Amino acid sequence: MDIKKFIALNSIMCVGIAFLYVMLHEGGHSLVAVFCGAQITRFSILDAEISYSGGVFSSVSLALLNAAGALLPAIVAIILSFFYKKNIQNPLYKTAYYIFFVCVIFSLLPWFIYPVFSINDSTDDITRFIDTSAFSPILTAFLSALLIGILVFAGIKSGIFAQMGNVRHLITKKDKKKR
Repeated sequence: MDIKKFIALNSIMCVGIAFLYVMLHEGGHSLVAVFCGAQITRFSILDAEISYSGGVFSSVSLALLNAAGALLPAIVAIILSFFYKKNIQNPLYKTAYYIFFVCVIFSLLPWFIYPVFSINDSTDDITRFIDTSAFSPILTAFLSALLIGILVFAGIKSGIFAQMGNVRHLITKKDKKKR
């Protein structure tokens, strides 16, 4: 595969992974809302939001509702790490896993940064989580750092991060074979 084709396909894949991430994020919120008896009235990937009506929410379920958007993609990433095959030499396969993992890890960084630096945004999941849960900001930051660490460990242990150095080699190797 030549480098231009690889970059074009990666660009398309990045957009697809971004949509997948938003779908999982909003899906996490939706699952908790549905489990609490709510009806989803709007699910928008383009606007990255859901609306619901009804439901019975306790302080615990409200906290989970706010955290579920970050937790579902993280859980999916950890599960995917068990299915990653190191021996597959397709650079798009390796890159897709890598991009998804990096996307999930970076999306968790605000869960560490907001509590540590006392950033309060009443429309944000993190602030609403801290407000509705019994978790202190420092505990929230610690748990998010722990989850980021688990994801990094899963990415390293499965070979997702270690194999990325081989992608450039795979692209140039295949390109040289064509010549």
